[in-house]
Amino acid sequence: MNEQIHPYDTAYESALLALEQQCPQGKVVQLVMDREHFITRSVVFDRYGMLTYWLDGELVSVSARAKSMFILNGKEENVNFLYDARTHPAFRNRKAQTTIAKRLVTEFSQPNGLIRSIITVKANNLTMLWLGRKHGGKFTYKFTYLTIPTRQQIALPADDRLAKQPLFSTDLLTRREELQSFYTQYDGSLGVWHLDQIYQLRVVHLAGWLRLIKRLTEGISGRKVPIPNQGETLRMRLLMGFQPQHATKLNVILDDLAQQGIDYLLVATHSQDGLYRWLKPHAIDTTPYVLLADFPLLQTDQLTIDVRCL
Repeated sequence: MNEQIHPYDTAYESALLALEQQCPQGKVVQLVMDREHFITRSVVFDRYGMLTYWLDGELVSVSARAKSMFILNGKEENVNFLYDARTHPAFRNRKAQTTIAKRLVTEFSQPNGLIRSIITVKANNLTMLWLGRKHGGKFTYKFTYLTIPTRQQIALPADDRLAKQPLFSTDLLTRREELQSFYTQYDGSLGVWHLDQIYQLRVVHLAGWLRLIKRLTEGISGRKVPIPNQGETLRMRLLMGFQPQHATKLNVILDDLAQQGIDYLLVATHSQDGLYRWLKPHAIDTTPYVLLADFPLLQTDQLTIDVRCL
């Protein structure tokens, strides 16, 4: 078989988008990314490298790395972010991702002086966890995605759970001026990242038992259950730059997003943070994630990662 590796080219767009449709995520609710251009997620970074893997003229795998930044216990560090790793299901035993990863180290990471690397993956995505650990991700930092429906109002917490500075937070750490069209600023650092401008998630499959629950509940109560329909496209935006003093602005954001037709606000947070305890009861989904790193990380570290790495 003829194996070839090529850098990303616009001529590969159709093949890359077709490959992505072969790689749904999730089990109970299966989702695929829909985006106008595969490269969209990459161009918002300072620098990136992407390689494609071809077998007998057919695209079977792709992976990318980008230069990003994080803040660990108050100290800024450049980091190598691994993302957009896709391999056709029929070719996952050919070690295509391993081959691409080695080339990206020599052709992107080393020339850009990027020593440290991270990848963010769902905690139950065993394939990506294996891949991340195989390429040095020995240290884990757990965080959680809360999916908050925008058509609701949330009361402020009655206690002081938000008084303490969060352990985990997200923000846009570079290129703020250049990327103004990709986020909305609300108050100081508080804003939302326009995830829907980069990609949208489409529901390609719902587990039968979940469809049954949705149908029965809606039939009995007459009210719409916040479970998406098969074939539905979800528009989401991601909270960034949240600090305890911003709590009073959350409902302003939810109302604004709802009026724009945005279905959900995603909140990435640490299970020990007050933000998590405040918003979890209002989330329709709680998704555990893992940040894999090739440098020491403790679950008690204070960490800010770039919103583009989510």
